[in-house]
Amino acid sequence: MNQSFEGGWGVSYLVDDDLLFDTGEKFSYIEKNSKLMGIDLMKITKVVISHQHWDHIQGLNGLLEMNKGITVYVCAHSN
Repeated sequence: MNQSFEGGWGVSYLVDDDLLFDTGEKFSYIEKNSKLMGIDLMKITKVVISHQHWDHIQGLNGLLEMNKGITVYVCAHSN
Protein backbone atom coordinates (compact mmCIF):
# COMPACT_ATOMS: atom_id res chain seq x y z
CA MET A 1 0.00 0.00 0.00
CA ASN A 2 1.41 3.38 -1.02
CA GLN A 3 1.09 6.00 1.69
CA SER A 4 1.73 9.63 0.94
CA PHE A 5 1.91 12.81 2.95
CA GLU A 6 -1.05 15.15 3.16
CA GLY A 7 -0.88 18.90 2.97
CA GLY A 8 -2.88 22.02 2.48
CA TRP A 9 -2.78 25.63 3.52
CA GLY A 10 -0.51 26.80 6.30
CA VAL A 11 2.65 25.59 7.89
CA SER A 12 3.87 23.55 10.83
CA TYR A 13 7.48 22.90 11.85
CA LEU A 14 8.77 20.45 14.44
CA VAL A 15 11.80 21.85 16.27
CA ASP A 16 13.79 19.18 18.10
CA ASP A 17 11.32 16.60 19.43
CA ASP A 18 9.30 18.76 21.77
CA LEU A 19 8.44 22.09 20.11
CA LEU A 20 5.94 22.58 17.31
CA PHE A 21 5.89 25.93 15.51
CA ASP A 22 2.35 26.57 14.21
CA THR A 23 -0.17 23.79 13.60
CA GLY A 24 -1.32 24.32 10.03
CA GLU A 25 -4.76 23.92 8.53
CA LYS A 26 -5.86 20.53 9.92
CA PHE A 27 -4.84 18.30 12.79
CA SER A 28 -5.44 15.27 10.57
CA TYR A 29 -2.47 16.39 8.44
CA ILE A 30 -0.23 16.60 11.52
CA GLU A 31 -1.45 13.25 12.79
CA LYS A 32 -1.03 11.34 9.51
CA ASN A 33 2.27 12.92 8.48
CA SER A 34 3.84 12.45 11.91
CA LYS A 35 2.94 8.75 11.83
CA LEU A 36 4.54 8.39 8.39
CA MET A 37 7.73 10.02 9.72
CA GLY A 38 7.79 8.10 13.01
CA ILE A 39 7.22 11.21 15.13
CA ASP A 40 5.61 10.77 18.55
CA LEU A 41 3.24 13.70 19.09
CA MET A 42 3.11 12.91 22.81
CA LYS A 43 6.70 14.19 23.08
CA ILE A 44 5.58 17.70 22.13
CA THR A 45 5.52 19.90 25.23
CA LYS A 46 5.37 23.35 23.61
CA VAL A 47 3.56 24.94 20.67
CA VAL A 48 4.40 28.41 19.37
CA ILE A 49 1.72 30.15 17.32
CA SER A 50 3.30 32.80 15.10
CA HIS A 51 0.04 34.59 14.36
CA GLN A 52 -3.65 33.86 14.47
CA HIS A 53 -4.46 33.17 10.82
CA TRP A 54 -6.62 30.07 10.37
CA ASP A 55 -3.97 28.30 8.31
CA HIS A 56 -1.53 28.47 11.22
CA ILE A 57 -3.86 27.51 14.12
CA GLN A 58 -6.59 25.12 12.91
CA GLY A 59 -4.63 22.03 13.95
CA LEU A 60 -4.22 23.24 17.53
CA ASN A 61 -7.49 21.97 19.04
CA GLY A 62 -6.95 18.40 17.85
CA LEU A 63 -3.38 18.40 19.11
CA LEU A 64 -4.45 19.69 22.54
CA GLU A 65 -7.22 17.08 22.76
CA MET A 66 -4.66 14.35 22.14
CA ASN A 67 -1.87 15.79 24.31
CA LYS A 68 -3.17 17.86 27.21
CA GLY A 69 0.33 18.52 28.60
CA ILE A 70 1.25 21.07 25.93
CA THR A 71 1.97 24.70 26.78
CA VAL A 72 0.91 27.10 24.03
CA TYR A 73 2.74 30.36 23.35
CA VAL A 74 1.04 32.95 21.15
CA CYS A 75 2.97 35.86 19.69
CA ALA A 76 1.54 39.26 20.54
CA HIS A 77 -0.35 40.94 17.73
CA SER A 78 -0.86 44.64 17.34
CA ASN A 79 -3.27 46.26 14.92
